[in-house]
Amino acid sequence: MERFHTLAAPEELKIGMIDMRRDENPIFIGSPFFGYPSLDIEGNKRIKTNNLLILDLNVISFIRQRKNKTNIRQLLTWASLLDLEVTPIVGISEQYRSHANPGVAFKRYIQILREDYFYDLPEEEIERLTRVFTEYSPDIENNTGIFRDYLIVIKYFYQKKWVLEKKVEQFAIMVHKRNIPVLAFAFLLGCIYFYVKDNPRNFTQKIVSKVQSDMSISPNKEEKRLWNVASDIMLFMAPAELFYNYQANEYNFSYVASGDVTAGLILSELCYGQVVVNQNTCYGMAGFRPRGASSAVLVPLVQRYLQQSPQHSFTRAGNHDPRRNNLMELANELQES
Repeated sequence: MERFHTLAAPEELKIGMIDMRRDENPIFIGSPFFGYPSLDIEGNKRIKTNNLLILDLNVISFIRQRKNKTNIRQLLTWASLLDLEVTPIVGISEQYRSHANPGVAFKRYIQILREDYFYDLPEEEIERLTRVFTEYSPDIENNTGIFRDYLIVIKYFYQKKWVLEKKVEQFAIMVHKRNIPVLAFAFLLGCIYFYVKDNPRNFTQKIVSKVQSDMSISPNKEEKRLWNVASDIMLFMAPAELFYNYQANEYNFSYVASGDVTAGLILSELCYGQVVVNQNTCYGMAGFRPRGASSAVLVPLVQRYLQQSPQHSFTRAGNHDPRRNNLMELANELQES
């Protein structure tokens, strides 16, 4: 097992948005890592990495539909300046779940990249990506399903007319009592949703409205809404999961680009301070970003109430993990209540 600290030179990492025109949608950019990866906490033993830019489905759809062209050009220019390899692996994997003909949609994306942005992919790379999407999409869908169930739990507490501390406390108690996965990223995001609801003045109106939308319950559209929000969250899991490529024995440092304002909120409030690599699997250690609006309030509350799962380990539990079934059962109960 190897532990990598992602704390080196955080001031060099840009977090923000590309918003060149009023008639276009902004693109939120940044790295979920706090800083660059190193083998020591001081950051003196930085490791060599490939540098990636992971696109979400919103950005891929902008490209495919020839929308937001000014912002897309600026995004690709920025990626080129930072020498980032653009990868659609997360967004296209979601498209393989949600699109009626994902293969055709992917080819259209490649075509528009070539025609409008002169960004060409070799045929062998297109074939490799297609194989990757086909192979890994079921796993990504399974992981997205875990977040879909977690969102039901988060919404349950979000809707309560309780003070912030009680929501965090009872959320943590339920996670431990019902023995569901202690997914730090999902748990912390739930706490941030609670915080935004209680402190709307600390955020833009767009963020407040998007949180309200993410956390609303719409019986006729609930299943689609849950999967869409869960897919947005998966964008932030990908940099940790893609950190080590055991087949090539290479490390990847990733930025993300998203057309979803929730991405701007998560980038400003959460980050990975460590990544643990064990048995060719990566585990991101998420925490609150120190300069985030919510950290001063939420850090002590989470430290006070959240307990680690007694089954916690840096090994892939797989489908036989009872906590996954516990989460599914809890989500079904809360939806039916």
